Amino acid sequence: DGVLTFQVFANVPIQITWVVIEGLNVASSNISPSLLSSGVSNVMVNFGPLQVSPNYVYNVIVNYVSGNISSRFIVRAYGTQ
Repeated sequence: DGVLTFQVFANVPIQITWVVIEGLNVASSNISPSLLSSGVSNVMVNFGPLQVSPNYVYNVIVNYVSGNISSRFIVRAYGTQ
C-alpha cells in the first residue's frame, strides 16, 4: 500500500525533510509527523501506490535537519503485499 512506519529516537528535536527508497528511486515528503520532539516517535511515510517485492529488504534513506545541521539515517524495510 506504499506506507512505511518506523520508530525514531532523537536526543534533540528534528525535522524529517524527505525519505527515499534506495534502488526504487521513489521519494516522499508525505511524512507524519515530520517535526519530532526529543525521545521516541512513531513516523509514517506515504509513498503512494508502490510495487515492492515480498520479503525483499529495502534501504530507506531518511533525511533530517536539526538546527542548521542536515544529516540522514537508513531504515531497513521488508517488502510485503
